This record gives sequence, C-alpha cells and structure tokens, in this order.
Amino acid sequence: MNKFISIIVPIFNGQYFLNETIQTVINQSYTNWELLLIDDGSTDHSKRICLNHSQKDDRIHYYYKKNGGQASARNLGITNSKGEWVAMLDADDLWHKDKLLKQVEAITSYPDISICFTNTLAFQKSLDNELYNANNKKYGLLDATLFREIYTSNYISNSSVILKKQVLLKIGLYNESESLRGSEDWELLLRMLFNKEKAYGIKEKLLYYRVHEGGIHLQNARMFIGKTLVYKVFHKEQSISKLLKLKQYRYTYRELLNHLSTEGRNNEILNFASEIWRLDPLSFVTLKQKIIFKIFNIKSALWISNNIIYRIGYRIEKFNYKLFLNE
Repeated sequence: MNKFISIIVPIFNGQYFLNETIQTVINQSYTNWELLLIDDGSTDHSKRICLNHSQKDDRIHYYYKKNGGQASARNLGITNSKGEWVAMLDADDLWHKDKLLKQVEAITSYPDISICFTNTLAFQKSLDNELYNANNKKYGLLDATLFREIYTSNYISNSSVILKKQVLLKIGLYNESESLRGSEDWELLLRMLFNKEKAYGIKEKLLYYRVHEGGIHLQNARMFIGKTLVYKVFHKEQSISKLLKLKQYRYTYRELLNHLSTEGRNNEILNFASEIWRLDPLSFVTLKQKIIFKIFNIKSALWISNNIIYRIGYRIEKFNYKLFLNE
C-alpha cells in the first residue's frame, strides 16, 4: 500500500487561503507524498508562503510560471511529478486528514481503476455550514455508466480526485484552452471515462470545497461557455442519445444567455443563441425565439423568452424527457 502520490496545487494570488490548504496536506495521515506548488504568475504574497513551506519540508516543491490558467499549471505539475498517481487540490480547498489514506486503500484494493474520487462537503466560512449534499450520487466501483452520469451533471470535485499518471500521459493532459477555463477538469474526466477507464468513488466527505467570492465557480458565463465547448467535443458520440444531448444543450444555453445578460455581455447573446438554434432547429423554443429576436431588442427578446417561451417549451420538453428518457 506504499503508493507515492504527487499532489498538485495551482496557485494564482491565493495568499488568503494558501497556508491553510498547504497545512491540510502536511496534516495527512498518509505521508508518502510530494507537494508541487505551481505559482501561475501570482502578484501577491503566494510565492513567500510557498517558499516558507518548501524550506521547512523537503517533500514540498515550488514552481513559478507565467500566468496561463489552472489547466496549464496542473499540466506543469503533472510533467514534473514523480508519483504513479497525481492528486489535484485547488489552492482554496481543504482535505480531511485521512483523505489520501483512504484513497490509497481503494486503489490498492482495486488495481484496475485509474480514477479515485471522494464525496464533497461544500462550505463558505465554516465546515459546520454545509451548502449542498451529494449523497444521492453514485459511489463505489463504477462502470461505463458513469460517463453518462457525469455528462449530464458532474458531481466529482476536481480537488477530490487522484488520477493514474500513466493514463493521463496516454490520453492527454488538461485542455489549456482559454475558453475552457473552469470546465477543463470535467472535460478530462469525460475523456478518461470515454476511454473506458474505471473509477472508484468514496462516499465519505473527504474534500472540503470552499465557496467564496473569488472562486471561478462564480464566473457564471465563463462556466457555461466552457460547458458548451465540452458538449461539442462529444456531439457525435453515439452512446449518448440525441434527446439527452438536446436536453443538456437546452439547459446550458438558456442559462448562458441569461448570465451573459446579467454580466452586460449583450453583444455575445445573439451568437450563442444562433448556436443553440443550429443544434436544436425544430424545437418550440427555437422556432419562436428566431421570430422575437428579429422583432425586439436583446433585452426585450430575453424577457419574452424567459417569461413566456421557455415556460411553454419546458412543459413540452419535460413530457418528452419523461416519455423517452424515463426522467
């Protein structure tokens, strides 16, 4: 059970939470690890914090790079890692002290898996204040059906996973595209599962996921643009039914258009609306939206869509999902 684990932490101006995150690794009951702190062009005191820890513990290594996003930072960490497995940890998240130990037990018991993840406790200021619960998701030894599950709704937090390095090198590392930022971890998981890689999920909440104002999870338009790009990667995948694809497209683009409006990015709305019209040309919503976007300005067209067209369309779509997807 003596697996060597490389832990990769991408950092960009993470001074407020970084000490606590590093300490959560140092406190692990499983001790056969290295910690790679990848500074992605920080301009705050992150470097000082990292060097302070690396000088005290020779398992901790600091790397600096020009800013390029979390994916490029993680890839640099993977490239320089020495472990058979790599564990991902964002610079604002925390681990239960037995997180690595229980994952090493799992990968030892199931040598065919290449993905091991844990359940997540999301919190804001205190671990006692849980924000949501994922207990109803799938855990244990998981088969190919996990691909469809994750395609529909990704409940695997990136900071909870450990991944077999050999598999990553075979199928490709994180996608570093600027437009995919915030969704690159989900895209990588889908690629691994599409490649028939096996996974094991631990139902215990061993990751503590911090929700705060600076988190990328609050950059809503960016997150939904990333989702559209991930769905395009698997657009021709025949194991996913056409109706299920349409269901995900419809939800994603509806949310995206509204978040673009909220963020004052009205000049992008028509381009993304045109994308969903091409993907879903014969739906009730598409046929009506094409008309109102020609007649009204963007703001008025969105109001009519949200308050009239989407409400009718949702009822029609829900009937089809129940009839053909059993949902």
